[in-house]
Amino acid sequence: TYTSSLVVGGNDASNYDVSITNANLSIGRAALTLTASGGSKTYDGGTSSSGTVSVSGLQGSDTITGLSQVYANKNAGTGKTISVASGYTLSDGNSGSNYDVSTVDASNGVITPASLLITVNPASRAAGTANPVFTGTVTGFVGGETQATATSGQLVFQTSANVGSGVGAYTVLGTGLTALFDNYVFTQAPGNGEALTITAALPVVDTFLPKAAPVPNFPDNAVPTLGPTPQSLTGSNLNYVSLSSSRSAPDTSATTPEAQVQPTGDAAGSAGRPRTARLGVAATAVPSANGPLDVFVLDGGLNLGTQANTAP
Repeated sequence: TYTSSLVVGGNDASNYDVSITNANLSIGRAALTLTASGGSKTYDGGTSSSGTVSVSGLQGSDTITGLSQVYANKNAGTGKTISVASGYTLSDGNSGSNYDVSTVDASNGVITPASLLITVNPASRAAGTANPVFTGTVTGFVGGETQATATSGQLVFQTSANVGSGVGAYTVLGTGLTALFDNYVFTQAPGNGEALTITAALPVVDTFLPKAAPVPNFPDNAVPTLGPTPQSLTGSNLNYVSLSSSRSAPDTSATTPEAQVQPTGDAAGSAGRPRTARLGVAATAVPSANGPLDVFVLDGGLNLGTQANTAP
């Protein structure tokens, strides 16, 4: 508001008696409208919008700079409010006081979820064995977020392969995580489609006692039979095959473990005393659950089945 200041001038002014009444003069502010525009973006952990603010009502040579707009919050969604951000500068020679500024929000903003990539580390196993422990990574977090801050749940791995699955490549998928506020969607790495490789089963290799390894003595249940009369021994502790006197390949058709101990020399006088086998090897292999064994002899010899095979 301004007060008028009227004066009378001119050559003839003195010819008049002039009375002056000043008045209050007002200059109203101009209306300035700033309108945010709609837009969309992929979730980035922030609220900034790349849309352009429209300006209506700027007068003369006045200018306005630093205009921007922001989403109401950072989370993914549709129909989101976008507003004109503060911090712009209005240059009108009066610190912006020549304008009444109003802002108009947009209500059609969109933030789409960002993508997280689940990558399963390749693994392999032989057919007929259990699946290994799978591992993997989750990448693609934005705005300084991590799996711990942006998701809930626990990363687990699933595959259709089981112990009975055949040789080939199998899919392994990472699951179990949920994105907070739906800010992320999960995708599987292309390599997950063949992350597990099942190879042919390992060949079964029989393990035998080495030739140089000591062979267990005959069982203690043979001790009471030592005497002048041949005795028959039965029991699961003796491995039995029928041997020919010519020492050809052993006949493994026998099914009943049976052996005869024929003591000689002082065997009759030593009945009742513990006896151990004397380490002497006869060159005939005896099949056994523990691998091929050589025939060891007691003091007077050992008869297996009906064919005698003694050693001095």
